[in-house]
Amino acid sequence: MLNRIPRRRVALISQITRAARNLRGAPPAALLRDYFLGVGEEDLANRDPRTLALLANSHYKLARRRRPGETLVHVFSPAADDPIGD
Repeated sequence: MLNRIPRRRVALISQITRAARNLRGAPPAALLRDYFLGVGEEDLANRDPRTLALLANSHYKLARRRRPGETLVHVFSPAADDPIGD
């Protein structure tokens, strides 16, 4: 993004990266920052940082597993995708 990133968005993304630190197999912080960079502050603020970290973690794990040409689908449910049991 060529535009300046709003401070509030940066702060919200920082909360998500902190929430992801305790997740097993979590994506790198830089990837999380890029993942949420285009998401508006309103959307980030309306969801729990841990839930957003779980969402990104689930997507990251699915992408790591996917083989070229393979279609994978995962329905994300925050309660079911708790990192402790994954």
